Amino acid sequence: SIDYLQSIGLNNTCFFPDPAFQVRGNYDERFEPSYIGINLSPLSLREIYGSYQEEYCKKLAGLLDLLYESTHKDLLFIPHVLSPEAGDNDLTFLQHLQSLMKAENQSHIQFADCEHGFLGLKSALKACYLVASARMHCAINAIDENIPAIFLSYSQKSVGMCKFVYGDTQWLVDLKTVETDLIPKVKKMMSEREHLVRYLKAKNDEINAYYQGNLLRLRNVLTGGNTGG
Repeated sequence: SIDYLQSIGLNNTCFFPDPAFQVRGNYDERFEPSYIGINLSPLSLREIYGSYQEEYCKKLAGLLDLLYESTHKDLLFIPHVLSPEAGDNDLTFLQHLQSLMKAENQSHIQFADCEHGFLGLKSALKACYLVASARMHCAINAIDENIPAIFLSYSQKSVGMCKFVYGDTQWLVDLKTVETDLIPKVKKMMSEREHLVRYLKAKNDEINAYYQGNLLRLRNVLTGGNTGG
């Protein structure tokens, strides 16, 4: 969009990444990773299939069983959106998926405390090796804390955000192929986790520099170049 505006002579535009990148947690907190974080939403299934029928829920529950059994890491379910509408409530949806999993695996599922919103989830996210998320801002919330995230994609916005964060779509899984693609991607991310944490630390510094530099530029635009008091 900025390239287009500049091509038609509008040069007073500034690039600001999603403001969610600026919502950082307490850097004094230290957690040893214990979980693979999972965010799934009924909205994503509605966007792909037009509904979230029970057959799709059973397939996702089976995938979660396989994910635990293949990694032997407990899963942390991360509700990102709470809504009075059942078709947009992550918490009730994830609770239903847990109920469809094998009885012996259900004890290996924990739920993040989601009562305190975006910032309140930071501690839970820091306890994850990685997060696989259908909600784009849940993924950003993890990335803010240098936690590697896989974008579970059901729309173009997650494709663009994955490219912005990682430079390509390696860490993106189309929800239409999640049953075959997620577990190999999780295993690959686990094996590259240390490298990705270092990469995200540098990327977050870069994103912060966008804000600091462009806030100054925006001030100059608004004041006509006058940076006086």
